[in-house]
Amino acid sequence: MKKWIKNNLDKFSGSILVSNKDKILINTGFKFADKERDISGTKFLIGSVSKMFTSVAIMKLYEEKALDINDSVNKYLNIASLEDDIKIVNLLNHTSGLKNFVMFRKKFDLYQANSSIYIATKICNMKRNFKVGKKFSYTNTGYLMLAMIIEKVTGLRFEEYIEQSIFIPLEMKDSEFISDSEFISKDINNTPKGHYKGKESKVFHSSAFFGCGDVISTTSDLKKFMDSFIKGKIVHKNLVDEMKKVSVSSKMGNYGYGVMVSDKIGEKVIGHGGTVPNSFSAQVSYYEDRELLIIVLCNDVRSIKRFIPSVMISQYIERSLYEQVVHKKLKILDKLIF
Repeated sequence: MKKWIKNNLDKFSGSILVSNKDKILINTGFKFADKERDISGTKFLIGSVSKMFTSVAIMKLYEEKALDINDSVNKYLNIASLEDDIKIVNLLNHTSGLKNFVMFRKKFDLYQANSSIYIATKICNMKRNFKVGKKFSYTNTGYLMLAMIIEKVTGLRFEEYIEQSIFIPLEMKDSEFISDSEFISKDINNTPKGHYKGKESKVFHSSAFFGCGDVISTTSDLKKFMDSFIKGKIVHKNLVDEMKKVSVSSKMGNYGYGVMVSDKIGEKVIGHGGTVPNSFSAQVSYYEDRELLIIVLCNDVRSIKRFIPSVMISQYIERSLYEQVVHKKLKILDKLIF
């Protein structure tokens, strides 16, 4: 594995962690967190991997009977244009039919502050993509609304609830939120900037990541989270099993509750990927039977090999590391589609 890393990751900027049965095989960083100032570091905006935190928080409240995932969303948000047929579970598994606000750049200036209720209301005013529960359509809107529900139920800011219920109990001391810092980190010298092909890139305003992509973390902290999640230490193991059960299938892949699920390479893999346009890329994958965890966090989105789309850099590296650990050759498409 070390030989493959040396020969293939000369263009990679980020961090990787590989552990097998709790034994860390490698946990290292490459290049710079802030290339302009030659500052190394380990913190990364993890994009949609953050959805795992939001979904775990919802399931924790479900376990505590503070809400029911079969409740209508409007029981908590009361958005006039949102009909009562959309349930919390439809937000968890992307079957709400609600449009993805990130795809409507003309309606939302994502580089400026937008309140969550403003985004949710505007999207709910639009015609749905399909009738609720009939299809899968990945949408950040659903997870923004889940974060709103968490705030309504707990009386806390979403960020505060995640910190109190997950970060602090798991001693995830290097994890925070872009909304709390706008990248003015508790340790600014250890906070990476996003890059595209080596040049620093502009990142959306924090409000565009609310509940759906707003966590800043490290490979070590994410290992703490995944270890605790898998073992049922955050929510009961029965609920973990429910979360990672295939809830809906599509051409994009299989999805549970905030968890991507795959068995297409002959092994059950759970986890999530994340991309922040032209700046960050992330992939967290846990191979259940082998108890193999691979985490790739990247802050310079570029192709490290010909014909590999830059947007899939973390996914490609994660599957390539899997090949090195298990000594199994995968087809190129098996590395690009979860």
